[in-house]
Amino acid sequence: MANLGFPAATESLGVQRQRRTRRTIPADLLCGPNFAKLQAGILNDRSTALQFMHQQTTETISWNLAPEVGTGLLLAAAQDPGRPTCCVAMHSLHAESGLFAPRGRMPLPPIGSDAPALPGRHDNSFSQVVSLHPLGGPLMTYCAASFGGIIAVYSTTIAPGEIPKSKTAWPAHSADVTSMHCSQHGMHLFSGARDGSIHIWELKAKPSKPSVSFRHSAAVTGLHLVNDRHLATCSMDGRLLLWDIRRPMQPLRNMASPDGSGIVRMAVSPFGDSAAFGTVKGGLFSAPVVLDEPPEVTSLPRLPGAACALAWNSSTGELYAACNAVITVLQPVL
Repeated sequence: MANLGFPAATESLGVQRQRRTRRTIPADLLCGPNFAKLQAGILNDRSTALQFMHQQTTETISWNLAPEVGTGLLLAAAQDPGRPTCCVAMHSLHAESGLFAPRGRMPLPPIGSDAPALPGRHDNSFSQVVSLHPLGGPLMTYCAASFGGIIAVYSTTIAPGEIPKSKTAWPAHSADVTSMHCSQHGMHLFSGARDGSIHIWELKAKPSKPSVSFRHSAAVTGLHLVNDRHLATCSMDGRLLLWDIRRPMQPLRNMASPDGSGIVRMAVSPFGDSAAFGTVKGGLFSAPVVLDEPPEVTSLPRLPGAACALAWNSSTGELYAACNAVITVLQPVL
């Protein structure tokens, strides 16, 4: 099931549209007269993959969004416009209390840290945020955020106007953290950095050193624990690797991007058997992340450039790929 039934990239665009496997949404469809057409549902099926629902100005510039339905919060690594200060911004996901209404901030770097206000290199990868809600227990209302090479853990239950201190913080990597992930499989936090290092942190107590370490040869751009043993990772070295986290001396699988460029985004399917990944050159591919499938990389329809985001719709099985103000929707062929 490695290719999830997607058509090969060599099929004509006309065939793809006929089979309803690829749809694109230009940004201009979400404004002006086209918005009314979207609302009325009168645009043809080649364009109406997603419907514009809500847009709102926020107090901060946000990236690395982490929605957490269990706590009703949208977490974001963010920066105050015009000021060299960063934070984790929290917004409400409940319409009755005001969709995206501010629910507080956690300062980055954490209070008491001797880190500079902004790392030497700052872009949308130098700060990450992930909800710890999947870990359950006392960590259900906590999140982890990175700032440069530091990781801090914060409670997401704070009083209005409170400037909270982190529950704990530690120097996690010698380079900027570029990816984080947690899963319900065990009390672990996974982090990857710009220098290719990957660390596994045990969160039953304050981390002092990683329980396990291994690495790519370039910046880590994606991490996903497929099951309680196997971790899928990707990197700007152009490799998608599958590791046994109990014995990560060598990867179990080593798959290369067919176009030879770095992998910028990865999203594991809702079935947990394969991952879609996008490359610097605009390639879009799928590869198995289970050992009972042959390690064959399948080409999907190309994107107009490097993927900015990849996400699966677990209800429909569709894959959303954002790139250059266009969202492409890929639907498995049944």
